[in-house]
Amino acid sequence: MPNKFEPIDLHNVKIYPLAERKSKISNKDFAKAWQKGASYENFLDSLPDILAGAQIKKVISLITAAFENKKTVVFAMGAHVIKVGLNPIVIDLMERGIITAVAMNGAGIIHDLELALVGRTSEDVDASIVNGTFGMAHETCDAISYAVQKAGQNSIGLGEAVGRTIIEKEPAYQNQSILAAGDRLEIT
Repeated sequence: MPNKFEPIDLHNVKIYPLAERKSKISNKDFAKAWQKGASYENFLDSLPDILAGAQIKKVISLITAAFENKKTVVFAMGAHVIKVGLNPIVIDLMERGIITAVAMNGAGIIHDLELALVGRTSEDVDASIVNGTFGMAHETCDAISYAVQKAGQNSIGLGEAVGRTIIEKEPAYQNQSILAAGDRLEIT
């Protein structure tokens, strides 16, 4: 038998006009569309100074200041940077000498390696966890195992060892690997 519920008592609910509510975001704060011929500086200036928009401007400013003052810029990242396709931008910043060190988690190492090996990554977890194949791609496991051994033998970090392994194996997409770029550029 279904439960019967009493209607909710709305007598104490207070409503007010939307125009009177204080809001965090206003259309006056929105970014402006890029105009043909405008500079990158104009684009940055057009970003909103609200929420994450203000934070990205601050990060860019701090990285620029560090670069201009010849300071180390460590790019500490998780796997999503790779999974959303930002490797070319990270590698470009490394090649320009802006990013001078990279710190990456284990998932990032795996995704970067898989991109270098086959040009794609990020398996369907829901499908592979059910049938017991999650994380069991032979080439990934083999390359990681080889790199771990290399790291131990040469007293180097895992990221550097994976970068060297990628360069050694010369896979078709090694130019898309942040770790291979780090080894090539001697950014460890």
